[in-house]
Amino acid sequence: MADESESMDTTKDESQKPESLGRMQILNNALTQARKKIISSAKLQLFQKHLRPIHKKNPEVLKKMHLQLTKQLDCHISEEVMLMFAEEQMEKILDDLDGIIASQKDNKELAWRPSGDPQQDSQVHNIPIKEKQKAQLQHVITQLEHQNTLLRDHVALRQKKLLGTKRTVDNGIDKWRQINEAATTIPANDLEQFVKKYGTIV
Repeated sequence: MADESESMDTTKDESQKPESLGRMQILNNALTQARKKIISSAKLQLFQKHLRPIHKKNPEVLKKMHLQLTKQLDCHISEEVMLMFAEEQMEKILDDLDGIIASQKDNKELAWRPSGDPQQDSQVHNIPIKEKQKAQLQHVITQLEHQNTLLRDHVALRQKKLLGTKRTVDNGIDKWRQINEAATTIPANDLEQFVKKYGTIV
C-alpha cells in the first residue's frame, strides 16, 4: 500500500507542468522524489541479507525494524531539508526570483550569456562602465568649453573697452601736442586769439 501511495504521489507531482508551478514548489517536488529514491534504496532484502539471524528467528520483527528505520530516515531527511530552507530563506529567494522572471516576461532583449572567452566576457561588463565614464568626461569638457567661451567673450569685451580708452587717450595726447606746438610758436600779443582757438580743448 505504501508503494501504491508513493506511486500515486509521483503521478500527481508529474502531472503538473513546471510552468504552472513556482520554483519553490518545483524544488520541493524534486527533493521529494530524491528522498523517495533514497528511502527505496534501503530495501528489506538488504536487511534480510545482513541481519540473517534475526530474519530466521523472527521475520516480522525485522520487517518492523526496517519500516521503523525507513520512516525515521524519511523524517530526519525532511526535517533537515526544512531546516536548511528556513536558515537560507529559500522560499523568499525563489519567490523573489519568480517575481523578477515574471516582470521580465515581456522583455524582448536577449539575456547575456558567457561566451567562454574571458577577455570578451570582461569587455561586455567593462564597456558600459567605460561608456558611462566617457559620458561624464564629455559633460565636464562641455562645461569647460562653455566657461572658456564666456571667458573669451569677457576678455574680448575688455580688450574692446581698453582699445576705446587707448584711442581716447591717444586723441587727447594728439590735441595736447598740437596745443604745445601752437603755444611755442604764437606771439605774446596773439595770446587772446590762441585762447579763443584752443580754449575749448583745454
